Amino acid sequence: MFTVKRPTDEMFKENLNLHNFVKTALPNRVAEITDPILLQESFNESSQNDDILLWSLNSIFEFGVACSFDLPTERMSMANVVAKLCFIRNNLLPTRSLGTRAAGTA
Repeated sequence: MFTVKRPTDEMFKENLNLHNFVKTALPNRVAEITDPILLQESFNESSQNDDILLWSLNSIFEFGVACSFDLPTERMSMANVVAKLCFIRNNLLPTRSLGTRAAGTA
């Protein structure tokens, strides 16, 4: 979803696949593999916000790699998946609390 590449993309031949494509871009080249439209809509004047966005993208890509190993025993457990997603969300949206969300949805 973040790379706009399908696992069946014609660029993936021989030993290159979506998993390896992302893995080789970590941690310093995530902007190069991210959908340009996503970056265009997300980057703004604040370099601090850009740093947070790149950190978040890096975390999400690392998370995707950890969840897509060939062997299921090498993949992240569902408990760790939930914890990691919550960690990423809380760092991306730190001002959003459970109380605020609950009040806004009632």
